[in-house]
Amino acid sequence: MRQTKIFSITPLGTHELSKNSGRVTGDTRRVLSLIDGVTSVAGIAKKIPPSVRGALDDMLEGMVVDNLISDTGKDELDVPLKKLAVMFEEKIESAITASRDMTRDIVAFAELEMERRLDAERKLVSSDARLSQANMNVALISNQYELLKQQVLSYKQGMEARIGQQQAQLVAVLGQSQEAQSQRFKLESELNQMRMDFSQLQDTIEKKEARLDETLRMRVLEQQREEQAKKAQLQETATEVARSHPHYARIRGLEFFKDFRDADLAELLLWTEWKLFKAGQPVLLEGETSLPFYIIVSGKLEVTKGGKELIVLKAGEPFGEISYLDNENSHRSASVIARSDAELLLIDPSYLDSADPMLRMCIAEAIVRVQAKRLRRAINTIVKLLIDKNATVDVLP
Repeated sequence: MRQTKIFSITPLGTHELSKNSGRVTGDTRRVLSLIDGVTSVAGIAKKIPPSVRGALDDMLEGMVVDNLISDTGKDELDVPLKKLAVMFEEKIESAITASRDMTRDIVAFAELEMERRLDAERKLVSSDARLSQANMNVALISNQYELLKQQVLSYKQGMEARIGQQQAQLVAVLGQSQEAQSQRFKLESELNQMRMDFSQLQDTIEKKEARLDETLRMRVLEQQREEQAKKAQLQETATEVARSHPHYARIRGLEFFKDFRDADLAELLLWTEWKLFKAGQPVLLEGETSLPFYIIVSGKLEVTKGGKELIVLKAGEPFGEISYLDNENSHRSASVIARSDAELLLIDPSYLDSADPMLRMCIAEAIVRVQAKRLRRAINTIVKLLIDKNATVDVLP
């Protein structure tokens, strides 16, 4: 291959580079990122490791076949070196400045979010420890109460046995002499006293049981109030975290997130990606395999199939969710291209598996609402077309 030949990257190649994962990986991705429509084959070879230079020609030919790059028809000598150097320097300076600003903002926000989350987790752990201690205390008191009941039952059985013995002795002395009658009177007096003592003891135990039940009830209520206060505090913390996010106000006003709690948005913003697309830049390509879906924050995007425009999507609408919902077929059924500069929120389904159940339910409900509206629009369109053709149809309510 001629070393002075110059290649330029195609829209498909630009799209592959914008994805975090795809079919272009490793050394091929590194070489594709060096193609700028100005640098020659020899210039690219100088920027890659010696171990890759031997396969450079094969890589370039393969990328031409895959329509990732195209031959500009120019040689390195056709481009003024001074102009090339100035253009390259300006691009590097712009990229470095943008990267530094973005890195600084992301690091600062990540540190703040991590500190707040750790603080919330520490408070939750402390609350769980106090609750466990309270449960242990309740269990200890319950054990003591059961032990006391066993002791009372044993005492009652002993008293009943003694009463039985006294009654047997009374029966034995009946009909005997005056001395026996005196003894009988004494035994009856002792029996009555024992019954009175037993009745007083039983009243005392019942009062203690009532006080114990009231104490346990008050402690349980106190623990419940403390837990409710902790949950309210954690909810306020989540709300504060969500509202401090730089993109909170942008997504809070979107139709898709109208039923989300601030706590749900706080968790969602931790692992979603904020994507920017220029007008004319493809977001999804028909037939490609991927699972992430998007929410439009601003701008307009057009959906095309076979090169024909189907619909224009606006802010607040999701797209790409069909591949996420259909586990058996993750191929994209249509292409989505930015009609104007657009800001998108990328949601990776792999993170939803470990997300809070309430967040997953809110996302599912929002997708169902969107699908229901789109289905009704499609049915109405079909009905209108059939009516225009004088066909007889049953209209869904």
